[in-house]
Amino acid sequence: MKRTKYRTVFLFLLLSLLLFPAVEASAAELNVAPSVKPGEVLLIRLEGIELQEVSANLRNSENEEVAKAEGFLLQEQSGNSQTPAGTPTEQEAVVMLAVSNWLTAGSYQLSVEGREAGNPFRLQRNITVNEGAFVREEIPLNSSMTELRKEPDPRKARETRELIRILRSFDPEIRYHTGVFRHPLPSHRVTSKFGTRRVYQYNDGSTSQSIHNGLDLSANIGTPIPSPAPGLVVFAGERILTGYTVILAHLPGVYTLFYHLDSIEVEEGQEVSTGDEVGRAGATGLVTGSHLHWEVRVNGVAVDPLFYVSTPLIGEE
Repeated sequence: MKRTKYRTVFLFLLLSLLLFPAVEASAAELNVAPSVKPGEVLLIRLEGIELQEVSANLRNSENEEVAKAEGFLLQEQSGNSQTPAGTPTEQEAVVMLAVSNWLTAGSYQLSVEGREAGNPFRLQRNITVNEGAFVREEIPLNSSMTELRKEPDPRKARETRELIRILRSFDPEIRYHTGVFRHPLPSHRVTSKFGTRRVYQYNDGSTSQSIHNGLDLSANIGTPIPSPAPGLVVFAGERILTGYTVILAHLPGVYTLFYHLDSIEVEEGQEVSTGDEVGRAGATGLVTGSHLHWEVRVNGVAVDPLFYVSTPLIGEE
């Protein structure tokens, strides 16, 4: 009986090794901050030899995945003219792991996985998510705005799917900007902060809740909106809820969004520089007044635009 038990355990271990190859520790150097706030980005830098397929995920104390992101190679160092042919290439990879504004404070486990010189590896760190500070606001809507938000509409559903597709797109070759963003309207008043917990009050007496994923800035209709950084226009058009909308790509998985514009001054596929006018402020879509809604998404997750006004994306200012 005991021999049968040992044979069963041996067969299970053998099958596990065949189906799930061993994940090795890596000699790669991992650099990451020990803590982060909800609505910020955990910048993970990894230096190693011939890095491939780098990714990262964050798990809570119950081992549930709460964040994940792909990485991309930042640079290669192939050595000088005296380096022997066939010498392994030193590389640096980065992963921009966005932490959602709904994530609760606590201790989490970060896992960075990939391949180094063809061998799989996994590196782990403990990360503290600090307490977020978000306000609450109530927004009364008139009959037309109530209908616009509540009524089912195939076009709204289609536009939502298309937006998700764009914001989750990850092109490792996109390289337009690595530093900080320039604030598009620095002298204008903030009318709604990032992460604000909103309660919509409909004219029929019902309510619904949502989280504000951007920054609302007061602006008169026609106010020019400059690009906060070099980028590529990946969307320029009208949407039901966000009105005239422009989306720029800056790095793999990094996008800035501009909602409720009165006019669009760029075209899809156009490259823009810092300060180029992308549109003019307006009151199109679901709004209660003229303003600019400025949003930043990293791998599909909304992050605080003001975070990147003072923090470089991956490089120097």
